[in-house]
This record gives sequence, structure tokens and C-alpha cells, in this order.
Amino acid sequence: MAVEEDCAVLLKKLIGIVDEIAEISDFKCVVRRQCRDLSRRRLKLLTPLFEEFLEIREKITEETVKALVLLEETLESAKEFSPGL
Repeated sequence: MAVEEDCAVLLKKLIGIVDEIAEISDFKCVVRRQCRDLSRRRLKLLTPLFEEFLEIREKITEETVKALVLLEETLESAKEFSPGL
């Protein structure tokens, strides 16, 4: 049961990170428009996926959890493109 709870915490954190990135309006890179479009349109598509995982979390494999942890680390590092975060 602890693994399921840890997975739920991870998924909720991922949803929060995606929402946080989607709120970024000022990117410091030269491809500002592309970053903004990516974060607002494409990245937000991950939220329904994470919500689906929340519903079926008892069936998530160890490999999937490892991949989600790597995705969390990647999304956290993506916030570095914004001067405000």
C-alpha cells in the first residue's frame, strides 16, 4: 500500500509541476514563443495522463514509477527557463 501512496504523491506532484510550468509567461530563452506554446498547450496534455494513472495506480509497474520520477526531475529542471521561478 505504501508504494501506491508514494505513486499517488508523485502523480499529484507532477500535476502541480505541469500547472506551475503552464503559468510561466516570461521565458528567458531566445525561443520564447515556442516555450510558451509548449508549456501552455502541449505540456498541459500530460495532466489527464497523470489523472488516469492516479485512478489505476495499483497496476503501475516499478519501471513506470522510475520513468515518472525521471519525468519529474526533467520537468523541475525545465522551470529554469523562466526567470521568475
